[in-house]
Amino acid sequence: MRKHWFVAAMIVMAGTMAGEVTDSISPEDFLARHPDLKARAEAKGLPWEALAEAAAYLAAHPAQISRRDHLGIIDLDQHSGQRRFYLLDTVTGRIDRLLVSHGRNSDPDHTGFAQDFSNRPGSRMTSLGFYRVAEPYHGKHGYSVRLDGLEPLNSLARPRAIVIHAADYVDEEAGRAGRSWGCPAVDDRWIDEVIHRLRDGGLLYVHASAIARYREEAQAGPCPEEKHHFPDEAEGHLSD
Repeated sequence: MRKHWFVAAMIVMAGTMAGEVTDSISPEDFLARHPDLKARAEAKGLPWEALAEAAAYLAAHPAQISRRDHLGIIDLDQHSGQRRFYLLDTVTGRIDRLLVSHGRNSDPDHTGFAQDFSNRPGSRMTSLGFYRVAEPYHGKHGYSVRLDGLEPLNSLARPRAIVIHAADYVDEEAGRAGRSWGCPAVDDRWIDEVIHRLRDGGLLYVHASAIARYREEAQAGPCPEEKHHFPDEAEGHLSD
């Protein structure tokens, strides 16, 4: 069943990209075009389950996710020294990967592994789930792009000022990524490309194997702290 969901989702992605891909694509054409996608994804360390879930969400929510030529997946089961931010071109099947940070309190012992996640303001943690990549802007960290959380477990992303931005503590050449205050920060050499591919309606899926448990907890209702006033200064930007 999951395989059929994925094929259908990828057909929608490849065939309905507004303004860029106008022709529909048949299952046969798509599979002929990308017969080795699963093998290539797994060879790059991209979990097939995460890719299938992202594709299914994209297919089911065309009104929320208007850009369908690319999608982003962050696999937080991987160490921060791994290139765990995947950019998938749904038209060509190309997969690029890059380093990305996680929140410092998701990894309080600085092990490189994100272990805890939160939607709570002031938590300085990463929030899991599906995001709409929204409008770009120029801020104190330069060219950045805002994120809108699409699930209860990340619904406060925008008021928390969780954005994709560049940071000097994420260094592709050195192969290291420091910890942010919640933002998925990337190397400055990648920020323009990431924003170009995902801005104005693209899908970002921040995934970890524990996501089902966090979804259940979020469905139970917000923590009292989640109703508090938000500070004007962005929570997600600073790091060590």
